[in-house]
Amino acid sequence: MAIQSKRTFGGKEIFRKARQFDKAASVIWKSQNVNMSTEDNFSAPLLTPHVVCLAFALELYLKSLFYFTSGKSSGPQHSLVKLFNGISADAQAEVKTYWLNDPLTTLERQTRASISGTPEDTFEIMLAYNDRAFERWRYIYESESGWTGPGLVRAVRACLVNRYAEVREFI
Repeated sequence: MAIQSKRTFGGKEIFRKARQFDKAASVIWKSQNVNMSTEDNFSAPLLTPHVVCLAFALELYLKSLFYFTSGKSSGPQHSLVKLFNGISADAQAEVKTYWLNDPLTTLERQTRASISGTPEDTFEIMLAYNDRAFERWRYIYESESGWTGPGLVRAVRACLVNRYAEVREFI
């Protein structure tokens, strides 16, 4: 039997897959009927599947943006920090702007700060904290818990939708 080579997907195809996981995360979360203004969201029965989908969507959105801004595949990379650092400086700035100006991201930062008793996170701290989130959350039973909020997902998705008309059909 011949071994088939891997197919390289372009930015649009990667975005489409990211969007599917993003939507799945949303469906899972909405099915929980959890109040975001309380700590109840940490005991949601389907929290881990929700975050796994969210983390994978974030990784795929960054891979899509990497492809669009560099014209090449990111390869088998799971580090969100490395993916983010591999996109163009103007795309990085745009993602950060979306993240800083998103009202739900502000709530997310304030909630995390209030629970942890630390100052609100910067974009760089949040990105580093979420680094390798998909891998970490898939094997959450082997490690300490983490945090992956939807703010980074929304920011990268907004940047892609704003910049690339070909992905808008999936919104």
